[in-house]
Amino acid sequence: MPLQGSWVEIWLCRYCQPGDHEFSPARNGVIVCSRCKKEELASGGTCMVCGIPGEFRARLHHVGGADSLVGRLCGPCRDDFRDRRSIGGWTIAEAS
Repeated sequence: MPLQGSWVEIWLCRYCQPGDHEFSPARNGVIVCSRCKKEELASGGTCMVCGIPGEFRARLHHVGGADSLVGRLCGPCRDDFRDRRSIGGWTIAEAS
């Protein structure tokens, strides 16, 4: 069985990097990125990394970047960041 990336790595490769999406309205309450086709809830309740509902507020920092993103992470993404600390150049800090 070939080695697979972590849950977060899979989604970082599939979608635009967090914060780089170009969202536009798609249908009632849903927005979609015109580049990677990631769908999110317009209310902002979707995980910043993958496409499932985000249960936890978090702050993501990109290595070498001055800015950070505050949003939501789902349980699998949060757990992956907690276990591995840095994934694909991203680190997590709990949002207050």
